[in-house]
This record gives sequence, structure tokens and C-alpha cells, in this order.
Amino acid sequence: MDSRTVKKAKQKLSEFIFGKQIYLKVLDTDRYGRKIVKIQTNHISDVGLEMIKSGLAWHYIKYDNSHQYSQAQDNARNLELGLWHDASPTPPWQWRSQKRKSSAKKVFLR
Repeated sequence: MDSRTVKKAKQKLSEFIFGKQIYLKVLDTDRYGRKIVKIQTNHISDVGLEMIKSGLAWHYIKYDNSHQYSQAQDNARNLELGLWHDASPTPPWQWRSQKRKSSAKKVFLR
């Protein structure tokens, strides 16, 4: 995601949850010990789904293979919303992996 898309994603997430009572449902824990959660508010049953619909979040099927999420992502992609405005966006898990490898090379080369 480019910096403008990241900024839009942060803004949209803030609109959904800032100043609101939120409810977290823990779905899983990733290999780094981070909790994978579903976020709800009194007015939004699934904040993640709304972010995906807006093209501002990826559907990571490893933790939720919901047809609803896949369909929302396909719709956002077809409408070129958010990150899908880029013809071939890099998934965040690939970006992080590349960044880790790049950092490891820099340390090794010193």
C-alpha cells in the first residue's frame, strides 16, 4: 500500500471505532503471539469486513476463509477501491517478509 492508502485506512478505521465502545472477539493467535480479533461496535457488526469492502484492508484467508470476506475483496478489487487502485498491490505479509529479508542482508553485510 502506498502512503496515501495507509493514511486513508487509518482514517477510516478511526471513523469506525474512535470514541465508540468496541467489542473484540479473539479468533486465533498468530505465530508471533499476536491476537487475531473480530472488532464490533454497537453499529458495525464486523469492522474488518467494512475495511475490506472499502478496499482498505486485505482478506487474509489463513485466519478466516469466509466467503463474505472473499466476496467483499473481489468487489473492492473490481471497483478499484483503496489499495486495489494499484494494478498489483503487494500483500502486507509479503511486504513484511521482504522487509525482514532486506534488513537481515544489511546486518549481514556490515
